[in-house]
Amino acid sequence: MMRSLSVQLLTMLTIALLPLGLIAVYQTLKVVNEVESIAERDILARTAQAAQDELGLIRRAQGVAYALGSAAASTSENPELCDATMRNFVNQEDEFVFAGFLQLNGTLSCSSTDETIDFSTSPAWHDFVGRPRPMVTFNSEGATSRQSVITAIVPMYSLSGELLGAGAVSIPHRLSRELLEPSIQSLELAIINQRGEVLSTSPGNDQVQMFQRLALEPGTMEIHEDGLTYRIEDQDAQLAIALVPLIDGESYIVGRWTDSSSAFAVSLLGTATPAFPVIMWLTSLFVAFFAIDRLVLQYLKKMRKRMAAFSADDLQGSQINLRNAPREVDEIAACYNHMIDQIAQDHSDLERNVREKELLLKEVHHRVRNNLQLIASILNMQLRQIDSPEANAVLRRVQDRVMSLATIHKSLYTDTNVKTVQVDELLTEIIDGTLDVGLNPDLNISPEVNLAPIQLDPDQAIPLSLLLTEATTNALKYMGPSENEDPILRIELSEPNPKEVALKVENSRGNNEIQTPEGTGLGKRLIEAFVQQLGGELDIAETPDSYTIRVRFKKLVKKTPLSEAA
Repeated sequence: MMRSLSVQLLTMLTIALLPLGLIAVYQTLKVVNEVESIAERDILARTAQAAQDELGLIRRAQGVAYALGSAAASTSENPELCDATMRNFVNQEDEFVFAGFLQLNGTLSCSSTDETIDFSTSPAWHDFVGRPRPMVTFNSEGATSRQSVITAIVPMYSLSGELLGAGAVSIPHRLSRELLEPSIQSLELAIINQRGEVLSTSPGNDQVQMFQRLALEPGTMEIHEDGLTYRIEDQDAQLAIALVPLIDGESYIVGRWTDSSSAFAVSLLGTATPAFPVIMWLTSLFVAFFAIDRLVLQYLKKMRKRMAAFSADDLQGSQINLRNAPREVDEIAACYNHMIDQIAQDHSDLERNVREKELLLKEVHHRVRNNLQLIASILNMQLRQIDSPEANAVLRRVQDRVMSLATIHKSLYTDTNVKTVQVDELLTEIIDGTLDVGLNPDLNISPEVNLAPIQLDPDQAIPLSLLLTEATTNALKYMGPSENEDPILRIELSEPNPKEVALKVENSRGNNEIQTPEGTGLGKRLIEAFVQQLGGELDIAETPDSYTIRVRFKKLVKKTPLSEAA
């Protein structure tokens, strides 16, 4: 697989473009981080900007509380004057519903309501006395105003720095809510203290719980002076939360952005941007590979397909015709087509030479057959002049062998295929000729011949034919009937497997009045010689009633010459 040109090109392109892709990803991540940082500062700034009016009101309330507290401290010996001062201020300023001064013991003795209230048992007052500082508190029902208010409390000191008490003014919560109403539709604001208690909200006090669910407690959080931002899941909705210090670390403005995409203008971009260089890298790989495929690989695939379909029988159809191919690829195709033309010419010359050789070979076999028939005729003439039975029998055997050879050569020049011999047809002709000459007419015999259709190389067909001639002649010579059965002659040619051939010649033997001639042993020696020539194995099974010759040999496989393969 790794040797594929496509895979190697893709691997090299990947390695070549990888450094650029990594640099692009690194730079993109830096840009995204910077953009997200800018976006966070932007949302903090917009949140703080939305609460500027509220911050101004609280700052003014703290200033008024300090001024009234100073006035109350200077008139502490004249309670009526102190109450009148507070009452006149509240009557003249619509923004305020309460003004007063709390003494160090927690007693409200000077106020715009002429009431004396004891706050000495209030945990908030003990917290204030223990750590004096400007504070902003929220009360859904003010002790004196009996309405929802936000109270600004500031510590008051003597000239010697001794804590005298605290000045306090209250503004109605409805006014605070109106000032908190942001101009951004997806933004909701709230003011909380260090403990996370909600002091005021832009949706109204009935929506305080949605800010309480945020579970913010600034006193336990590390908050930068500019504030902090984060995202949360609230009731299956994505929220962006901004927390900005409002007053001296005592109060905080909370921005609840119900549409985080409007809060973080680059949120989606920041999430997906790091993937852009990767996409560009993959796109570059695709474009480069597509270009290489269009310019080179597709033509190489066509050439490979044509070469794989190369056929000596259709050389013209194996030529390559490429359209709009690059010059270098076109030159390779031209060289291949020239090679095809040369092969076609050589193939034509080889076919002509092969036909000529086949004709010459058939002519040789024809002449050899004629010469063998001439020898057989001479032997036949000689047989007529010989009176000796022994000499006559010897010459008759020689004549049978010569006729067998003549039959083989006849088969070789009459068959259209000179490379192989259809041995079942050849052996049938030899068996018929042998039986016509050597079968004893006094024996009642019907030979059983079963020859499988097998093709063999001529180098094996010739010794097999001669072997069968000798085996059949010997069987006819020594065959005899048994006491109760007719004589038997069985000849079988089979193919146990595609690579092997088996020959079996079996004849019966018996005691009878017909005298069989004594043999010289030449036939057996010839059979052994032919088996050795075949490279096979000989097995002779001899019993009182039968004589069986079995031969097994492997088919001869010749390597095809390159000229014939072409």
